[in-house]
Amino acid sequence: GKVVAFLASSFCTVHLASSVARFLKAIVMTRDDALTKQIVKANAFKVLIDIFLRNIEKYNLLYSTVLAIFEVIKRENIRLLIGYVAECLRDNLQPAMHLESVRTVLDAWERMPDTYKQTVLESLPPDLRASGPSPPQAGDPEPQANTEAASDSEVVTAADGIDREAAGSPVTP
Repeated sequence: GKVVAFLASSFCTVHLASSVARFLKAIVMTRDDALTKQIVKANAFKVLIDIFLRNIEKYNLLYSTVLAIFEVIKRENIRLLIGYVAECLRDNLQPAMHLESVRTVLDAWERMPDTYKQTVLESLPPDLRASGPSPPQAGDPEPQANTEAASDSEVVTAADGIDREAAGSPVTP
């Protein structure tokens, strides 16, 4: 939750987003189901993909790391993340469809048997499931659903990603 809020903030530069992408890659590489579900629940890749697409012409560390995440998802056959990318982020990824790493993840979803697809779709949070031709998150400029992803022990941050409660000021947008 907090990592996604940081990515969405105006304080996040491409260099810091690269660090967050490497962190997410390390999480994906663990193949831990609980962590994978948290990534999906927080819709963490949406914000990362948005930053990636804003900088797609630049071949930098962020570019390489995001493509490496797609390669790990495909190579390790992490079905939940394949379904999450294919069902929730397909529209966002249209500008990157020329990249083989992106296409291979989407192709893996198309080749997946329907029984696996149904299981994956049931695992996706209801607010992220595609309802009709386009996913409900496709038009959102900011990840507003992240307030639901925060647990009782986490402090919900303002839209700019600053933890105002920890800073001693009231939470105001």
